Amino acid sequence: MAASVQQAYSRNVSILKSFTSGTGNSMVQLYAPSSVSKWDRTATIRYYGFITSLRLKVDINSLSESQIPRLDIIADRTERITSVRDMEWKEPRKQIDFFLKTSQIDWTQIASISLLNRLPYYHVNLLHYLTDGSSFEVGNDTRVSGSNC
Repeated sequence: MAASVQQAYSRNVSILKSFTSGTGNSMVQLYAPSSVSKWDRTATIRYYGFITSLRLKVDINSLSESQIPRLDIIADRTERITSVRDMEWKEPRKQIDFFLKTSQIDWTQIASISLLNRLPYYHVNLLHYLTDGSSFEVGNDTRVSGSNC
């Protein structure tokens, strides 16, 4: 009996995209499946895997700097959370929406993130918007995109 050969592929993909005022409201594709080799002919042989790290650097200069809300020392937790949420969603801001798509389902919005001008800049961990786990499983037909509003 002939020995069968089983091959495993390990590959890292870097995602580096920019959202600028020139991008407008158009979708920017962040991740799309690709072929394991140039001989792949069908989508079922395409690469699938995990997104283990995904973050966004926010550097906005077109808005005035966001002011930290003044919280009364005796304010309860609900009042504090409400003040911070109002600052994040009711003040001048930018917004990025994230979408997923598969071969069976069209673009579906999965998250909206409020972006403020916090000098000099800050980072947002986007993985928490995709999953509650430590990595996001990406199928061989899954696409991830973003759109700034």
